[in-house]
Amino acid sequence: MRHPIFHQLLSHTPAPVRFLLGTDRHIGEELSTAEKDYRETRVAIVPNDIASLIEAWRAAGMNPEVKVVEGAGEQSGFANNEYVRAGAQIISEADLTGSTTWSPDIVHALKEPSAYELKIPGKFMRIGALHVRDVSKHSAYVHLYRSTACIIDGSEMGGYAYTIRGGAPIPLRQSMSAFAGTLGGEDVAMHLSQVKNAPKKVVVCGCGVAGEAAIKALIYSNQAENLTIHMLDARPEALARIKALAKPGVTFTGRAANTLMRRDLEGAQALIIAAYKDPEQPSICNLRDLEGMQKNSYIVDISADEGPSIAVDGLKGLDGEEARKHVAKVLEACGHSYAADTHMPRRDPRRASESHSRAVWPYIYTLGVLVGALGGSEQAAHYLKTKHLHSKAKTRGYFDLMIDDLAAGLFNFKNEIVHRVVKADPELHNKIRELSIHPESFEPGLSPSV
Repeated sequence: MRHPIFHQLLSHTPAPVRFLLGTDRHIGEELSTAEKDYRETRVAIVPNDIASLIEAWRAAGMNPEVKVVEGAGEQSGFANNEYVRAGAQIISEADLTGSTTWSPDIVHALKEPSAYELKIPGKFMRIGALHVRDVSKHSAYVHLYRSTACIIDGSEMGGYAYTIRGGAPIPLRQSMSAFAGTLGGEDVAMHLSQVKNAPKKVVVCGCGVAGEAAIKALIYSNQAENLTIHMLDARPEALARIKALAKPGVTFTGRAANTLMRRDLEGAQALIIAAYKDPEQPSICNLRDLEGMQKNSYIVDISADEGPSIAVDGLKGLDGEEARKHVAKVLEACGHSYAADTHMPRRDPRRASESHSRAVWPYIYTLGVLVGALGGSEQAAHYLKTKHLHSKAKTRGYFDLMIDDLAAGLFNFKNEIVHRVVKADPELHNKIRELSIHPESFEPGLSPSV
């Protein structure tokens, strides 16, 4: 049975859906040349998926108008003319922000808002993965919250449709986790290629999205012969799920735990750390635990965002990249290589963009259908904001669950982290009031204002 929204779409001439693919190239512009690896080089949707999006909207009886900010895909290897061939128009930031004839219903960029978005005309729905800890009186969040129809945080969006679709509950965030795991697994496979005529052992701590992707990269590599993968995860069902991937030449061992011991690492040539960690206690092992590993071993710390996962002397008082560099130096002196890149997907922006594009496509399509059926972006945003989130029962339709996913990602100032940031920053609190954002919007436990 089709969702009522589609019947509404077919009952009248649908509103045109105007979609803008934004650019993330401004993220990290302020960083030095030495820090260029931390600049954003990905694009949110690749040309092939733009083409299929246009086709799908047309098949639903809609008239899509798709524009792409000039140069949005260049750093990922996707030229402007590829988007043109896909059916989009290219628009410069200057023409976009100065336009009096065209304004988007939906704006999508991969990450948090950039300053140019504040000048985009009209009340649009903005979707992208936010870093809510970065909310400040200077950031675009506060201004966009007031001027847009709604903001959807892609890193929180989800929790419903996966019950039918399968896969990750929070697909956008977990698509990048999976990609980071794949890169980590590929790196370890490259390291193992130097191990000649000997049994190979890799320890994987954490068998969630990233850990499972790393293991799959290993077992489908050309190093999957005479290979033992020793797994640690506190969830027995996660270990069982991975063991079901068994293939000739690969032996799985493991135990239900989320910390490493020396006996786990005995004889290992590589360690992949992909475990969820308490930010207050980020280490899962110490230097002595590594003594059983072979010399010249390779350690990939995918979980290093919250701090290095290996405790060493001299870490006290160090934070972020400084702490990770210190651990790498200590481990190098002990004969180990340590990789703790907190931005792994940016190493391969083309493949990372393709992965994100596949994950976000159904949500952009769903937003477009809501715009067409309900008469515009503000009506679609109101529908999401007043949507009652139902149970996750599989008897409900996929499209309805997709709408629930979107509603679950709505950004507002009652978010627990944002609430703490606001309360700790009087200037930000005052800025919110100046912009006439209702106080209840950032009081925990209350619904966002509509």
